[in-house]
Amino acid sequence: GAQILDDLGVRAVRLMTNNPAKTEGLAGYGFEIAERVPLIVEPTADNGAYLSAKRRKLGHLLPQVSASRWWEETLLTSPFFTLAD
Repeated sequence: GAQILDDLGVRAVRLMTNNPAKTEGLAGYGFEIAERVPLIVEPTADNGAYLSAKRRKLGHLLPQVSASRWWEETLLTSPFFTLAD
């Protein structure tokens, strides 16, 4: 992806991501990250554990996951999830 952007003459980007590794990766190729635009995804019963894992294990920037009511009502009472994961 970065090589294509470079071939097209792109020098600066507005990056839509919650993944800091993408920001660091493009910056490592010499691109200016003009702005990081977060993707706001509210946790639900269907995606909450997935979002929580992305936040905890991969460092994704998802502040809405731990701040949500879902976190309190579902995640912490789930027999399939512990804070040690």
